[in-house]
Amino acid sequence: MRTPLCTLGIMVSAVACTDVELTLAGFPVVAEGLYCTESASTYDLPIRILLVIDTSRSMELNDPQGYRGHAAAELVTTYASADNVSFAFVGFNTGAVALTPGFTNDPAVLGAALAQLNTMEGFTNYLDALAMADTMVTNDLAEVAAAIAAAEAAGESVRFLRPWYFVVFLSDGIPRMPGGVLQDTDQILWRVEQLVDVPAEAAGLTLHTAFLGASNDEQRPAAELLLSKMAEVGGGSYTSFEAGEEIDFTVFSFAVKRLFDVKQLLVYNRTAVLTPLGWQADSDGDAIADVAELELGTDPLAEDSDGDGCRDGFELRAGLDPTVAAYCPCAEQGEPDSDADGLLDCEELFLGYDAERFDTDGDLFPDGLELRVGTNGADGDDWKEDLDFDGVASGAEIRQGTDPVRADADSHARHAYRFAVERVSTLGEAETCYQVQVTNLPTARTAGTAHHQEGINQLVFQMIESPEDAAETVFTLRQLVVDIAFTRMHPPTVAIDPERFVTISRQELPEP
Repeated sequence: MRTPLCTLGIMVSAVACTDVELTLAGFPVVAEGLYCTESASTYDLPIRILLVIDTSRSMELNDPQGYRGHAAAELVTTYASADNVSFAFVGFNTGAVALTPGFTNDPAVLGAALAQLNTMEGFTNYLDALAMADTMVTNDLAEVAAAIAAAEAAGESVRFLRPWYFVVFLSDGIPRMPGGVLQDTDQILWRVEQLVDVPAEAAGLTLHTAFLGASNDEQRPAAELLLSKMAEVGGGSYTSFEAGEEIDFTVFSFAVKRLFDVKQLLVYNRTAVLTPLGWQADSDGDAIADVAELELGTDPLAEDSDGDGCRDGFELRAGLDPTVAAYCPCAEQGEPDSDADGLLDCEELFLGYDAERFDTDGDLFPDGLELRVGTNGADGDDWKEDLDFDGVASGAEIRQGTDPVRADADSHARHAYRFAVERVSTLGEAETCYQVQVTNLPTARTAGTAHHQEGINQLVFQMIESPEDAAETVFTLRQLVVDIAFTRMHPPTVAIDPERFVTISRQELPEP
């Protein structure tokens, strides 16, 4: 039933009688589907590559041509132009020895050490090799810690000072010592665990392993099993090379991947407002219900009724008059929204927000959404508070679609969105995926505007993500807008399509 507002006795001072109506909302709809984060990407960190190479006597049979040294030289050459990559070498037989004084990309130092990788004497001491690798990493991290302390004292970022270590461990046999004594597998794997467990000064450590030997070598099954377990514990990969054939260390990945994870899931209907009478249409999406706009004298079909460059919802919440053009802090219509948070830069400047950050106060609620619901985008703690004293914290009300600044406990119980989110997979270790369902989402009968047809509702889904290496400082805002038609029969199910999410903004906060 459509009831023109002028027949209800509502005062209309600046807008003529329209088809905008006071109506009950449609049946709540369900949104569901799969959401996947951004794909993992490589990023620049200092990379340290440590080659731990078997130099035992059995290499006379398995690598008489010295392909170990050639492979190491080729790997160094591959990264010769990469300023962030440095190398160190360890050789091991009955004992282990550092062949470089530390990590370096000095060609002269590396060239002098390469020849020693082709030594062929003694037995196969895995434990000493891993202990020496740990010592090399620990000594390097002492220098890194000093550099980090100096940067922190100067107020500089330290994120890209922390190196990632890649250890490549190559052997042609089982860990056999003089007298035929075999080293204990559990001790070896414990050593790997200790090596991988790097302190905070390091971004991380990955252990790759490789076997070099003949296909009919009796020791091969046991050696391959052990080296495979070492790689598994070390978070790396395992490969094998045939005796007498060339070796290629570039088969291993030395790229550091940033995996992303979801920090916040937000949903709202841009074209509906929850009022004491329930959900009402907000046809122009300015966060003021159509019926309230008619009372205010603003145009329910235009975001900026007085044409001064500031939207009605902003002016109302900023204490300005949305019917008088003289008060707008924006110079003209069409000013930019640099951080894509739903507020123009000029509006953010007036409010004291940061126009370059979509979430000025770092509380995981975008500034535009905070203005829409009435909380303070420059107060990082108000989401924890119960601003309207109705027993529900403001952050929960924003997430669940109720009013955080109006006591509405009964309304909250009836109108709050309901979420079901389950982490289901990581696609190829590149994307983190979630099965998402949101129920009790509202619709309202909107009037047609310049941006949408009559009856169309715009549901906005926003995901805030962070990379695992900078979970508290680097944030990405991704968004999906879905148009659905108002209906009071057979409400639709809205599909959440991961392919339709668009990255609209990024921000980086100072390190704590």
